[in-house]
Amino acid sequence: MQNTAIITASASLFIWVATQWVRMLRNHYQRLAERRNLVHALFSEIDFNTKDLLFFVEKSVTLKQLETEFDKNPALIPHITDAHHTLIYTYNIDKLHYIDDHLITRLVVFYGLLEKIKEQIDGLNRPSYASISARGKYITLTSLLDNAAEAEKIGCSILKEFQDKYQKLNLTREFRLPIK
Repeated sequence: MQNTAIITASASLFIWVATQWVRMLRNHYQRLAERRNLVHALFSEIDFNTKDLLFFVEKSVTLKQLETEFDKNPALIPHITDAHHTLIYTYNIDKLHYIDDHLITRLVVFYGLLEKIKEQIDGLNRPSYASISARGKYITLTSLLDNAAEAEKIGCSILKEFQDKYQKLNLTREFRLPIK
């Protein structure tokens, strides 16, 4: 009778341990898949935004041209559209712990600059923008262009870091034609 109880208890313990081990293994692989998916998605989103920033900086008029235009027409209000993609970052903010702390810091800076650029562009359409001097408008646009150039550089460095850190994922940038 005692042997049966010992065998039953041992079998129960073994089954419980095996079940826990399988559950831990499944959770481990699920977390790896979530991290892989998050890294791929963030990489793609940053790639998209970085290319848009590059196109914006390359297609923008020079600061000298901008100054000349404001000298000619102090009431000038430039038209700039903002179409940054931030959904993946925004909706997965609670999963950033899957990524190295150093990269998290850089992501926050990058997306913070995107938000700053968005607010600066929105500011161009506010009535208060029309009331500032041509010099003030020039300074505002210079700041906007500086932020776009900085965000593009940071985005490129983040993409490189992702490629180096997660080599097994074979992360590659997608080719897009520049805006005409």
